[in-house]
Amino acid sequence: MMNKEKDLAYEEKIKSIKTSYLVTGVVVSLIVGSLGFGLGRLLGGKESISVSKDMAKFISFYNSFKNEYYHQQDERVLIDGLYYGLTASVDDRFTFYVSSENNESQGLSTSQVGIGFERATYYGNALVNHVMSNSPASKARFIDDSNQFIDGEVGLKKGDIIVKIREFDDMGSPYYVLKEHPSSDWSNRFAGSINTNVELVILRDGVTKRCVATRNYFDTDKARLIEKNYSSLKKEAVVQISSFLGNLNNNESTPARELVDIFKNDLLKDNNYIDNLILDLRGNGGGYVLNFSELLSLFTGKIDAYGYYYFPRENKYTPVEAPNSNNRGSIYNYDGWRNFNESIGHYTLIIDEGTASAAESFVVGLRDYKDTKDKVTIVGEISYGKGIAQSFMYPFASEGDYTSSIRYTSAEVVSMEKNSINQRGIVPDIFVEPKYRSIQDEKLYDYYRKEVKTIDNEYDEAIVLARIEALLNNTFNNVNDALVAYQKAYSLTENGLFDEETIKSLNDQFFNYYHSNPPYNVYTTFVNGDNDIDSFSSIQRKVVKKQIETIIGKSYDNFYVACNDFQVEYASQITDKSTAYNLETAYLLQGKMYEKSVEFQKAVLEKAKAYGTKTI
Repeated sequence: MMNKEKDLAYEEKIKSIKTSYLVTGVVVSLIVGSLGFGLGRLLGGKESISVSKDMAKFISFYNSFKNEYYHQQDERVLIDGLYYGLTASVDDRFTFYVSSENNESQGLSTSQVGIGFERATYYGNALVNHVMSNSPASKARFIDDSNQFIDGEVGLKKGDIIVKIREFDDMGSPYYVLKEHPSSDWSNRFAGSINTNVELVILRDGVTKRCVATRNYFDTDKARLIEKNYSSLKKEAVVQISSFLGNLNNNESTPARELVDIFKNDLLKDNNYIDNLILDLRGNGGGYVLNFSELLSLFTGKIDAYGYYYFPRENKYTPVEAPNSNNRGSIYNYDGWRNFNESIGHYTLIIDEGTASAAESFVVGLRDYKDTKDKVTIVGEISYGKGIAQSFMYPFASEGDYTSSIRYTSAEVVSMEKNSINQRGIVPDIFVEPKYRSIQDEKLYDYYRKEVKTIDNEYDEAIVLARIEALLNNTFNNVNDALVAYQKAYSLTENGLFDEETIKSLNDQFFNYYHSNPPYNVYTTFVNGDNDIDSFSSIQRKVVKKQIETIIGKSYDNFYVACNDFQVEYASQITDKSTAYNLETAYLLQGKMYEKSVEFQKAVLEKAKAYGTKTI
């Protein structure tokens, strides 16, 4: 089940957005850790030469507290508390501290121990969406009824459905049947120590098969060829760029190097010309700034700046360069590297709300560069809006602890033309209406994501009024009163006008509000079934009800009636009807929502294929 305590806490902090055009929206916090980041510099801890008067007082207080508190305290615990508090005191959700003492980490490495495949929950089973190159999953060996390896059958494939698993080294252990357990528990079963063997029972094209994979290190793929359509009339290719992580110093690959290999070994192997290169960056949460500039260099060649770090304190810009230092290895010396722009007629970039940070910097870089901007079309939704660079400090580095670290925002990252998308996002040329409405009205996307710069009509006026009411947790009779109240609350000129100062402030503040309270994606949110559905939070009920309404095609006022109708509608596929929303029912609903999500993703891709030129 979704974490009920967390949901209830969210409900306490949620503000209602109310206008004549808008129904109340219920929203929750993004999992920020799943999003990427820009990495500007890597810094070690610095010893202070002198301290301020206030800091000297604090140090004195700290020593007194440590020595006089009635129970002896571990000093590392106290120091950790100071770092947690320091990073929480700034108004930046991307600045935070992690401690090895609490088994926390930044989660930056793309090399890990496991099986090595991407999966989705699909009717209570694990659907394989991608198998990592050279991973244990790609080398899994199939076995017969006598547990003998079958010659010639090697590797999981996209589309395989994993039904159950068990530890192969302990043949007496029972199978773990996935659909009998919440999907949140599955990862614990797939994970394990290096060189241990796991047996997977899968369905492939409707046939049951067994295979054994040996857990080991693997590196995640960052660039992958999804589709290639070469004809005499048009040559088109679809490449997914899933991440801008990857550190050569850790023997990890980068998206640029993987894309070079795709060009060299396949797409441009015979010096072909690609009429339309579709780069799918949906869900790409970003990564290292150096990796975005490295990828951009494949289409711009060697240039002085692939963007700029902007330091507001000094109002200073410094160029973002492609990696060419000895410790990383120059991209320009990588086998196959060249300026591929001359071999590409058009770029179609697909983005969505999950396209963030370094991924956004790559998109605006390609859009702004003089030799590519006239052949770029951006399709999809408004991107996340995180144009920042971050640095790291390691307060316990002298003790050999490089896991405990402070990540903090050190600069903005802007394009070659010094255009910023921070707290704005990228507005696509071709906007594809998102089909993942949750508990909101169909127009709510505009209320949350549209950047309103003028109040020229009742619709934009309603948006501005709704945003101010949400931010101030108050209602107003008209937009003028709301503007004055907003300007007073945020120390702006109190003139009641929607002037430049107020426009920027409101857009910034509401960006933060939105990303602290975004809507549920009903096509990907999973609410575990439970025998005690009376304990479900209001958010859980609303999500489930909306999903059932989407599948059945009618509206419900009551959560229980919706659940019962769903079971009646699909009675032949549900064996246990003792509870209106048990785990079996939940997995059936999730599978149907997943299929609708896939339909939408394919529709967006087809829309991207329709635009092979800049003319739109």
